[in-house]
Amino acid sequence: MLKNLLNFVIILTIAMTLVGCPAATKYPLGELGTIPIDRNLLGIWETGDDYDVQKIEFIENDPYSYFIKIITYNDDYLGDTYYIGYITNIGVNKYLYARPLGSSGDEVNYYCFNIDLTKNTLTTREVNIADTTISSTGELREYFSVHYYSDDYFLSSITLWIKDAKIFFVNLYDEPFDVRLGEPSKPVFTMTNLPPHETSQLLNTTDLEENFLYYKPSSEKEWVRWKNKENIPYHCPVEGGKIHAILAQKNGMVSYYILDDDAGFNPKISMLNGTEKNLNIMKIGETWEFNSVALIDDLGPYEMTNFKAIPTGNYGLFWLPKGARESGYYFLPQEGTGKVKQVPFEAGKYYIYFIFSENNILHAALYDITSPW
Repeated sequence: MLKNLLNFVIILTIAMTLVGCPAATKYPLGELGTIPIDRNLLGIWETGDDYDVQKIEFIENDPYSYFIKIITYNDDYLGDTYYIGYITNIGVNKYLYARPLGSSGDEVNYYCFNIDLTKNTLTTREVNIADTTISSTGELREYFSVHYYSDDYFLSSITLWIKDAKIFFVNLYDEPFDVRLGEPSKPVFTMTNLPPHETSQLLNTTDLEENFLYYKPSSEKEWVRWKNKENIPYHCPVEGGKIHAILAQKNGMVSYYILDDDAGFNPKISMLNGTEKNLNIMKIGETWEFNSVALIDDLGPYEMTNFKAIPTGNYGLFWLPKGARESGYYFLPQEGTGKVKQVPFEAGKYYIYFIFSENNILHAALYDITSPW
């Protein structure tokens, strides 16, 4: 039975069996390489219903196409995991059309979806291409224009998708620490007993709303609600497509950041000054002097950067305290050698690089915080 879902993988024979006509087309719905992607579509999207596909991700493949990854699906799923997708407009209607990754020539089938896209929501309906005599992109577009209101135009009803947000926690306190975003009855994010100078992994969520933030050292029993100097609780919004960082500072207070997530499938890195003093420079590169792939200067206490995409490769981690001479830079050493450690940065991974102070000595830490899901 045809599921109501954003299903890029309804293969031709199954579609013919279920609806008596092909659901795909050999022709692209638009001229490839001419319509820029809509960046609002980038990110991870989830549907809350029990469909064959529950979670998908759109990544920028190039300025005109998406790399689409099917992330979560059930045992009834029969298709590919990766697709290349494009968008186009026909009149006032927007469409997404996608082909399996690696398909070419006579093997190409494009699956077409009428979509409505906002900042955090996406609705989709798969289009039924019933005319088997179509022989060009122009004829296909004309068919879509003429048949939009016909009874058999759509293969499915409307499916609603919500864009994921990401949340993680960094403990800069000298003891294990607990944080919770949201109320006990409906927490959006909870992390307990996180050791000092460590991080959680990214949590993906579609609970996009404002929440109160609670925190405490793990040794304490009572949670503390995060408030301003006037004793008014802070409201912490969770935004689709953004990365949210909760920091436990060395003094036991907390901070909350909403960070941009750079486009593409390259490794992503955020840099954090986890000390109470300014840092002159933090950088990632082959050496201190050459080939920096990420650099930030004049970073204040507990400030952090957005997530920046960098080329895959092996790089060293460097930093320079405020007021130090440039020749007095520090680096993350290879254990037992005293030389710069070359750290591998892999495609599709998220990393946090931070400096922290312990016993008045500065240390560097790098964590892969990529979500396991």
